[in-house]
Amino acid sequence: MKIKIYRGTHQIGGCATEISTEKHRVIIDFGAKLSDSESGKGLTDEQLVEKVFQNGKPCEAVLFSHYHGDHIGLYRKIPEGIPLYLGKTAKKIMEQITERLDKLPDVTEKGLPRVQAVKPYYPAKPLLFGDIRITPYAEAFGETETFAMYRDKLKMLQDGEVFQM
Repeated sequence: MKIKIYRGTHQIGGCATEISTEKHRVIIDFGAKLSDSESGKGLTDEQLVEKVFQNGKPCEAVLFSHYHGDHIGLYRKIPEGIPLYLGKTAKKIMEQITERLDKLPDVTEKGLPRVQAVKPYYPAKPLLFGDIRITPYAEAFGETETFAMYRDKLKMLQDGEVFQM
């Protein structure tokens, strides 16, 4: 199992991490850069989308640790055929936020249909993507922000902000 951190190690916001094996690939978080991020460093949002999804490699899913924009902000840019996952409560909150944002006059790309198609995951219920097993765990306020990833005996822990092996 390999880990590739595209963004988020030297900035707050814009998190995106790839977990992959020889045959399968899952993305954890796909966030927008925060407006106060050092814009000259790291990948831009456009470069991130291109690097992650326009490389010809299949992607089984994108899992979001929580609904903050620096973790989920680029969900509209993820190709339609890739399933998106978010905790049940976070999905409800995201639906309410997106429904209101879609009503703003300058919004041309409506997000609600995509958010409604997001699949919920549940704490301590493993998800299997080929040979990658990911188990979400609840943290503060009962909402999932931590993922444990397994392949054979190798395991990693990602808490929405930091990785541990």
